[in-house]
Amino acid sequence: MISQDNAQRPAGVPVLAVVGTRPDARLEYATELARTLGRQLVTSFQLRGAEEPASEASRLTARVETPAGAVVEIPDRVSTADLTAELSSTASAARLEDVICVVDAAYGVQDLFREDYLVPRSGHPSTATARSLVSITHVEYASLIVLVNWEDVPTDELRTLLALVWQIA
Repeated sequence: MISQDNAQRPAGVPVLAVVGTRPDARLEYATELARTLGRQLVTSFQLRGAEEPASEASRLTARVETPAGAVVEIPDRVSTADLTAELSSTASAARLEDVICVVDAAYGVQDLFREDYLVPRSGHPSTATARSLVSITHVEYASLIVLVNWEDVPTDELRTLLALVWQIA
């Protein structure tokens, strides 16, 4: 029997993925989280040019030398399902610990009912995804939901947002 003290850590760089449809709120939270936990930050800006951002996140985290691991801020256009599959794969150098969804309460209800689309980097409209579906999927796949900028949101709107997020999660 192996004692807890002698047990080996699972292979791969530990990764916390931060998702959300509001780039400013997502980046601010990811930056603070990385600083607080002593983890290296990989930003959506570093992933933006990649044809396959989820694969690029896996590749970049392979280079992380910080023992605590990495916080990866994920751009909107990355499917949360693809991200989870990529960072949980046995072939990945990363080990996905959690998906954290940052919901900006000032825009939360609007984000869930948006009617515009995210067009992938290829630019082909047939593969566009409704932005509202992206918001819903982020919440659905999250192991932790962080509500930010809620202080000035009217109580009724905040109550509606919390009810919607609770129903999705």
